[in-house]
Amino acid sequence: MENPSEVQPTPSGRRALRIFRARDARNIDSEMMPVTGMTPTVAEGLGRTVQAGVPEGTVIREVFSDTEADSRMSILYVWLKSNFQLPIHSHDADCAYYVISGQAHLGTEVLEAGDCFFVPAGTRYSYRVGDAGAEVLEVRTANKFSIDFTGCGPRMFERIADVATRELEHWRKQEPPAAVKRFGSGSEWLTHQTQ
Repeated sequence: MENPSEVQPTPSGRRALRIFRARDARNIDSEMMPVTGMTPTVAEGLGRTVQAGVPEGTVIREVFSDTEADSRMSILYVWLKSNFQLPIHSHDADCAYYVISGQAHLGTEVLEAGDCFFVPAGTRYSYRVGDAGAEVLEVRTANKFSIDFTGCGPRMFERIADVATRELEHWRKQEPPAAVKRFGSGSEWLTHQTQ
């Protein structure tokens, strides 16, 4: 193959090598990741975090989605800016998380570049990142999966909003990693879910 980025056709019925470019990565939306278990407490808490600036603390892009095979796999790239705190939540698909850079604090464990963690479908979890933020790849067994905030109470949403309020100006000035520069910044899915 003279140009390795060109995908050669294969006989009918066979899967082909495909390339997914950063420039084609898409924002997460409510079709790809619908919110389930939306109680009044969750809606109020999410609304409060959005007003505090939480969407400015993260960039989430779907960089790969296998829509042509039975696997239905997907990969999300996530950049969480300094001290970002994720709410307690679960998904209805298994997921392996790979830390590219920075630190992810998962309970008493501190994961750094090259470390991974696995979260089975339906398992509630949360993590926060360190002062330098973190880049994480999320590899899922599905290309559409829900996010459920059941069990995330007012105190956690208040803590997340407090972090956003404290970090917002710093988030706005943080230099984006190389990947983010290739596909832009911002993440609107959470904002859309709470309006």
